[in-house]
Amino acid sequence: MSALLELATREGFGLALALLVPLLAVACGATLLSAMLALALRIRDPLLAHCVRVAALLAALGMLVEGMALATHEFARARWNSLAHLHAAPVTEAE
Repeated sequence: MSALLELATREGFGLALALLVPLLAVACGATLLSAMLALALRIRDPLLAHCVRVAALLAALGMLVEGMALATHEFARARWNSLAHLHAAPVTEAE
């Protein structure tokens, strides 16, 4: 049981990391874009950077949300199936 829990935890963290990396990359790219834009226009307004980051993240979420949902659904289905197989197996006791 603990090996199954360890595997599920490891896969869950891997999935979370795989889903967050594209969003972090978009946020970093938006930060660089807003910094270059502020430098070119000589604007020192932190709200501009925040608005660009929010818009970029919303656009990225709009494009990636279906893939994220499918990956999360597959992970949940696999974990529930493995739990069902674990509890469906007959318990034998050695005497």
